[in-house]
Parts: sequence; C-alpha cells; structure tokens
Amino acid sequence: MKERFLEVSQEVGAALFVRNISGEVIMLVRQKSLSDFMVFASNQGYLAGLGHRTAALEDSRLLPLVESRAAT
Repeated sequence: MKERFLEVSQEVGAALFVRNISGEVIMLVRQKSLSDFMVFASNQGYLAGLGHRTAALEDSRLLPLVESRAAT
C-alpha cells in the first residue's frame, strides 16, 4: 500500500479559510513499536495539552496551550 502524507501548517489552514473550504483535519500517527508509542504518550509536552484536546473533541472548540498577555 502506498503511503500518502499531507503536511498541514498554518499557511495551509489559512488558504482553506480564505477559500471558504471547511472540513475536518485529523492526524494519524503510526508508531514503530509499542515502546515508541509509550514514550510519545508519556511525553510531558504532549500531556500538557491533553485537557485542551479533550475539550476540543467534546464541544468542537480549541483552547490555547499558553495564556496570552492580552487575556490577563
């Protein structure tokens, strides 16, 4: 099976927004082994945003991972 990858960036997202194209973006990650997955799943950077990703899935909103100065 031929693998295909789409690199999603802010520029790509902006281009879709300007063209009024909507849809879903997903990220599918294939790990080499269970051990590699466990390293990924226990990474502190990944875990720091877990609550935000869960909230986004529950009600379709995204929260910033860092508080901006404008919000304080």
